[in-house]
Amino acid sequence: MKVVPLDADSHFAVQLLLPWYAANRIDPAEAAQVEAHLAGCASCRAELDVERRLQAAQPFVTAADDVERGWARMRRRIQADEQSTRPRQAPWLRWVVGAQFAIIAALAVVLVLPRPGPGSYRALGTPNATAAPNAVAMFKPSATEQEIRSALRIAGARIVGGPTATNAYLLSIAGEDRAAALAQLRAQPAVSLAESLDGRPAP
Repeated sequence: MKVVPLDADSHFAVQLLLPWYAANRIDPAEAAQVEAHLAGCASCRAELDVERRLQAAQPFVTAADDVERGWARMRRRIQADEQSTRPRQAPWLRWVVGAQFAIIAALAVVLVLPRPGPGSYRALGTPNATAAPNAVAMFKPSATEQEIRSALRIAGARIVGGPTATNAYLLSIAGEDRAAALAQLRAQPAVSLAESLDGRPAP
């Protein structure tokens, strides 16, 4: 029959403390507990000898601040690894980003600035505010654009409106001798009708 010793827990506790006891890094109360146990336990004394030989081959670090120095070294290595693996930006990339911002800003300014209003385009059917019509003319269907232009130039007239529903054009004839201008228009082969709009009798 196997008898389990009652001090099995204390034996296990001393075995855990043996490495620290061998390195003289144990408080006095625990050291006294280990020494009392070693006095009656040959197994733990043999294990203590093994621990001392191991520590002689590779002794414990006794300096208290070596742990902090170790952590500092580890932090420096981690930071160096992070910096070495961090992607580096090409020098030209900053110029490209700056140019993009400049283009975006220029587009924003262009969009915000007021745009010029529509040009003063006037169709022939739109009355001209600067030149009031004072005559009306109709041209033959066979008349060419060159013949119409030539007839208007000879009479000193220009078209300011039309064509109307009856294919008539409103004319502005400069000068006081409007009757003579109308006579010249009537004499042109392209003109079928030329009359004054101010009620002056035709010659």
